[in-house]
Amino acid sequence: MVDLLVVLQSHSVTNNQKQLTRYMSNDKAEISYRCIKSLIHSLNWCKQEAGTNVNIRFKIFDDHSDVDFLNKLNIFFSFLFS
Repeated sequence: MVDLLVVLQSHSVTNNQKQLTRYMSNDKAEISYRCIKSLIHSLNWCKQEAGTNVNIRFKIFDDHSDVDFLNKLNIFFSFLFS
């Protein structure tokens, strides 16, 4: 059996490095949503393919995201392993 721990750090509000320019035109929250949805899709695929041969644990550490972002994350993660 494989034990997999996935750790996600999220932060939706601002770029903490003010001097750097964002390379994408979308806001940070939208880019985060897309990346997290992709991660959930990949983990669901992994669980489906590996079945009981893999134990996937997921931890989220959030750094002061706004309430709207956190609510949307809760909705996304309701689809994890469903």
